[in-house]
Amino acid sequence: MTLGFIGTGVLAAAVVDGLCAAWNDTHDIVVSPRSQTTSTALAARHPAVRRTTSNQAVVDASGMVFVGVLPPQLRPVLAALAFRADQTVVSFVGGAGPDVLRDAVGPGPTLCQMIPLPMIAHRRGPILMHPAPPAVCELFAPLGTLVHAESAEQMATQCMAAASLTSLMGLAADLVDWLTSRQVPPTAARDYVMALLSATGEHGLTTAPDALRRVAASHETPGGLSAHCRTTLDQAGWFAQWRAAIESTEAHATRLAD
Repeated sequence: MTLGFIGTGVLAAAVVDGLCAAWNDTHDIVVSPRSQTTSTALAARHPAVRRTTSNQAVVDASGMVFVGVLPPQLRPVLAALAFRADQTVVSFVGGAGPDVLRDAVGPGPTLCQMIPLPMIAHRRGPILMHPAPPAVCELFAPLGTLVHAESAEQMATQCMAAASLTSLMGLAADLVDWLTSRQVPPTAARDYVMALLSATGEHGLTTAPDALRRVAASHETPGGLSAHCRTTLDQAGWFAQWRAAIESTEAHATRLAD
């Protein structure tokens, strides 16, 4: 099956890199000409990838079409295209669930909304999706952890957690910078901080959702270093500000979708 990408930004490029690595370039991939720099680089990097001249050329050549444009562009871009009933259309656009897609592409194609993250290029990380068409699940199963939202509403809410990714990376960068300011070699600082965060995530996956706070507390010694750090952040309102930022992001996503 030929896979087509409308919009070749950073995220689409990461997905293409992951697909080519996972499937050893066995799927033909066509990408739209914009951005020129990214689409040209993908075609140069992977034998299975070729650039097309237009978005409609992507649709015409593909059995599964991935759409990764900015939210305000989604409706006008899709409305200008003619899709076939035997196609699957997958949106990477936050807030663009099946109802939005159906209005834009018509009654025929199978629809899916997916929120991959940049680490999909390395076949790691969560891949949030709704609905979960079998062909899409089979294609993406080797690229990370598939997370199936049960409804469009749940999908929209879980997307907000994905918005915290760059904030988490910023926190990691601050920790690395602090260590290097204390003469820890940069590579050692990076390796330690990233291993710490990775192990925290893996440990959390073995913990019941309602037990996460109890497990966190069990890792602290009263008056110890971890307890002091968390208490200092809590007293400064850090955790409350984090929640407020997520809720503000949710409101921003609603404005973008309107």
